[in-house]
Amino acid sequence: METVKTLPFISFIIPTHNRVEKLLRLISSIEKSYYDKSRMEIIIIDDASTDNTSEVVKDKYGNYNNLMLLGNSKSELVSKSRNRGIKQSKGEYIFFVDDDVYLDSDTLPELVKYFQENRNTGALGPLICEHNDHGKVWSAGARMNIWTGIAAFPYKGRQAVEIRESIIECDCLLTSFMIRKKVIQQAGYFNSELFPFFHEELDFCMRLRFLGYKNFCLPSAEVWHDRSTGSLANKYEIYYYGTRSIIIAQALWSKNIFQYFISKLFAVMIPFCVNLIKNLYNKNTYPKKISTMLKGIKDGLKISRQVDSYKKLIKQNKNIGFFE
Repeated sequence: METVKTLPFISFIIPTHNRVEKLLRLISSIEKSYYDKSRMEIIIIDDASTDNTSEVVKDKYGNYNNLMLLGNSKSELVSKSRNRGIKQSKGEYIFFVDDDVYLDSDTLPELVKYFQENRNTGALGPLICEHNDHGKVWSAGARMNIWTGIAAFPYKGRQAVEIRESIIECDCLLTSFMIRKKVIQQAGYFNSELFPFFHEELDFCMRLRFLGYKNFCLPSAEVWHDRSTGSLANKYEIYYYGTRSIIIAQALWSKNIFQYFISKLFAVMIPFCVNLIKNLYNKNTYPKKISTMLKGIKDGLKISRQVDSYKKLIKQNKNIGFFE
């Protein structure tokens, strides 16, 4: 490992909402990292929590010089929260981590070492394993089918030991990944206007791909994902943005007019039909969920007609980055 003087400075950016116990577990795991603590900062964005998250963090870490706590007065959701963290960060590397994740002690040095040796990397993520089964893979990155908008997770459910020595190229990374700040300055922030929640990571990583970067999962670095409770969005926001976002994404990612229309058809039909079937027997919430999804489809189609594809913008030498 490099000497302390040459270690790059790392900024952790962590949006959180009403999951203070999980947040504390994440911070504790960061503290146990095999990385010099003077070369990192932790930026927490409390997205209008109602469980005293800010007060608990202040009480426990009020004297921790490298922890910055930012509070949203109203719910801004994940993209705006992350972007706020980016603007306040001073790291050469930015590590986006969700609050329901916690790190292995080797994760940070493994990711930094790979970046230092492979400087053309876009986003780099650790292997994400299950909280209740540390050896079972939850995600090693996603591959996107641009025709259908469906993300495939090729190694989901596999044993982590089977791919420990691999380097896995992927389209997108979820939940936790690292990137150089100078790449963000080129690719832009998370698009909080089009993707305030849901698909925000996918769109961010796909933008990197359109700009010529490659994204990778590094299984020698590992985190664990505790998916049991909660989200930065309520359940109806999830249904709304889930249907809206995929339609907009297909308009941005399509590479020709034929793909644009076919992918938009899939983007409308697949999420709606899947959720229709899943909620068929939830009679109390069924009408509201269906009306929420229909509104998401309507708004998604309207917005998608107003955006140009990334391929078209690049061809016209226009910036595809998003900057608030």
